Amino acid sequence: MSAGTGDEYRPTYFDKHGPEGAAHWKIASYLLVPIVGGGLVGTTYFAHQGFSNAGVIAGGLVGALLGGAGSALFVISMSEGMGTMFGEFIQPNRSPYERQYSYEDSLVMRGDVEGALASYEKIIAEAPNDPQPRIRAARCSKGRHLRFQQARRHLSRVAGPRDERSARAQAPH
Repeated sequence: MSAGTGDEYRPTYFDKHGPEGAAHWKIASYLLVPIVGGGLVGTTYFAHQGFSNAGVIAGGLVGALLGGAGSALFVISMSEGMGTMFGEFIQPNRSPYERQYSYEDSLVMRGDVEGALASYEKIIAEAPNDPQPRIRAARCSKGRHLRFQQARRHLSRVAGPRDERSARAQAPH
């Protein structure tokens, strides 16, 4: 058995578009009635106005275009509005995520300042541009009178690169 040129597999619409291909056909089937209805309304209107055959055909095309576009716009607007309304019902306050430091606070309260500082170091490595963990680590170190140099180092990272004199002048005494 040999395969000839006519036996080749030709990719279908669904092969090209995957699962969205079915959605495209569904949209087309939903727009079929408004397009045909708009075409009939346009054809009827232009025929009653006394246009020529070319004008009536053009009116039918314009009616079909306006009927399909209007229906699509209406359905899309309604679905987006309903989706937004449902989203606000489910999650009313969409405030940005703010990191909590309760684990580190609990370590400090238990007296494990070293563990809290190690945890702050991990957080600083994950988010190097966030000044909050550096400030909290510096306060933790300074507040317990442990590692004064480490507290100073954390504060200097928050402040950014400076010359040595200004860093010494602003260091806590």
